[in-house]
Amino acid sequence: MNIHEWFSRVSRAKDRQELFAILDEFRPLQWTDGERSQMARLYIRLVDDLPDGKDAPVPAGGKVESEANNVEADDGPVWYEKM
Repeated sequence: MNIHEWFSRVSRAKDRQELFAILDEFRPLQWTDGERSQMARLYIRLVDDLPDGKDAPVPAGGKVESEANNVEADDGPVWYEKM
């Protein structure tokens, strides 16, 4: 499969889970640095617009707790503080 067929597959992904599965197939194949860079740019553009792909039920109270709310106060430095 050529790189443009992979671009097409990635563009047709319906959710992040499907996108990540396609990228897992793409990654171990032999690609040039330029082709990997093109795929990375496409992936970054698409990933924010795609739904998670998780069908998490909403609790009875209607309140959905995010993972960010469950993080303990002393969780250590964030990524930009580590640099």
